[in-house]
Formats: sequence, C-alpha cells, structure tokens
Amino acid sequence: MDIFTWLEFQVKPKAVDSSEFIYNEMESQSDMTLPIIYQPFNVNNKLHWGSLGEILDYLCATGCWGKKVLDFGPGDGWPSLLMASHVEEITGVDVSTKRIDVCNENAERLGIKNARFITADINEGLPFEDASFDAIVAASAIEQTPNPSLTVKVLYRILKPSGRIRMFYESLKIYSGEKEKEAFFIDLSNKFKTNLIIFNRDIKSEKAVQYLLSFNISREELEEYFSLKNDGIDLTEISEESLQFIKNNLKDSRKCITYHPSASSWVSMFRSAGFTKIIPSTEGRLFAKKLFDLQKEHPQTEEELFRYLLPIIKTAVSFEVSLDSEPMLTIIK
Repeated sequence: MDIFTWLEFQVKPKAVDSSEFIYNEMESQSDMTLPIIYQPFNVNNKLHWGSLGEILDYLCATGCWGKKVLDFGPGDGWPSLLMASHVEEITGVDVSTKRIDVCNENAERLGIKNARFITADINEGLPFEDASFDAIVAASAIEQTPNPSLTVKVLYRILKPSGRIRMFYESLKIYSGEKEKEAFFIDLSNKFKTNLIIFNRDIKSEKAVQYLLSFNISREELEEYFSLKNDGIDLTEISEESLQFIKNNLKDSRKCITYHPSASSWVSMFRSAGFTKIIPSTEGRLFAKKLFDLQKEHPQTEEELFRYLLPIIKTAVSFEVSLDSEPMLTIIK
C-alpha cells in the first residue's frame, strides 16, 4: 500500500480549503523576505530586482496607473502594497482572516492609506458591485480557490468592460519528474510542534492533493523513521513501521485538493467566461533578474532602478510567447 492510499483509508484526513489547510497558520506567506514590506529595498539584491520587475509587470500589463485595482489573494500584501503608490485605490480580498489581518497590519505599519483588505468567500460571489474595478491582479491565487472556473466568472462580473486581469499561476508542469510526489517539514504558527506536508500532484488531470500531518513530537524523532532525500522525505522508502509510528503520534490531519490549469486550460476557461482576449507574455520578474546579471553597474537607488526598468518591462510584457512555456497571462474583458 502506497502512502497516499494509506492516508485516505487509515488516517482519513479532514477535507478543508487552502485557507484552513495552511494559510491561516502562517505568520508570513513569504517567510518575511519581501522587499519594502519586510526588508529595506537593496539595489544589489537580485531577488529585489525580480520583485520590482513583477510590480512593474502588473502595472504595465494592466495599465492600471491611477485606477481602481483588486488584488485577489494578497498574501502578505504583495503585490498590492507595492502597487498602492501608483494607483488610485487597491483592494485586497482573501477568504483567510489571517492573511487579511497580516495585510492590514503591514499597510498600517507602512503608512499606506489607499489600500484596504477585506475577508470574503469567492463561493459567495464577492461583495462588490458589477464592473467595480479597472484591473485585477492575482499572484498564485485563482488556482487556490475550490473552483477556479467559478472564480473566473466572478472576476469577470466585477471587472469593468475593457478591464484587464494579470495573473501568475502555478502550473503543475514545473513539478514534472521527481517532484510530482513530494514531502517535507514546514514551520507553521499552529499549536503543534512539527508539521509535515505531503503532495500528490497529477499533472495530466491538473490536480494536486495535499496532506498536512501535525505532531507533538520533534522533527528529529520523526526523521528517524524516514529516508531523507533532497531536503525532503523519500516517499518510496516508507516502511510499515514508519506508517504505524506516524499513526500512533498523529495529532491532526488535513487534506486540500486544488486544481492547477495549464496555460491552454486557462485560456479556454477565460474564453468560456466571456473574456475577449488572452495574451500570454514575458514575465517582468524574470526579465528584471536577467538584467541584474547583465548589468556591470547597478542603479544606486530604488527610484533610479524603477525608472531604468519601467520602459524595459513595459515593452517586455507586450511580447507574446508560446503557451507551452506556461507564461503569465493578461486577460481582457
């Protein structure tokens, strides 16, 4: 019996949405690494160039300068808090009360007045009038909802005519090979001492089943019963003794199913919802990181880097690329 069959029939984990599964248990979704929100911006940090490149990506691809924007699934307040100074108003919405609390705390600490964050359930349609927003940005968020197709229809309703969505998504194709089935320990702010997350990704069906197992014993005690591989656990080498040890010490178990459409599946979904055009294009984050490697001398301040990257990213996001590369998408109503 493989571990996934064993989990279903012997453990019988509680089925939950992604919010209850993990996001309500994270003090920071980014591990406090976000520039400006958690760290001073560093022009000599490649990741910070990438972050600014993606902020410019969202701004340029949607053309939302000075307009009303929705950030669907804002995490720790990214990208919304970094877009705020360039738009009229930005609203973040998430079903997770923890994520919204974190976003509001970060906005207050940073003194950002034109960003607001509210808790709402996409399954109830979102509490906004039709055509409320000029643009919508979504960073690895739509696929975290229970029904992405329903989510797309709701976003269509609240987006103004000719409005744009710019989305980054997690395609399961990036896990092709040894990472389709994966397990590793994760730090959470829940009441348990050790948490283990296990993924069973089915690339063909574009579905991921995730299991969260929580224990009140140490990670070191658990590791004695597993074979470790590439900073994770080798799921092919779990003995009956190990499974029994897990069951005897398990304090809580949860299961979350998420659907991860490929680029071509997203295109079909958005067209079915009524959107008129979908543009697969170059990602500003990756472009900015490449420029970091190419530049012998870097701009000296964040403002200088912003001015340097802006025309380049504006051009980059207009380049259409193949859907096979699973690129970011611009969707036009």
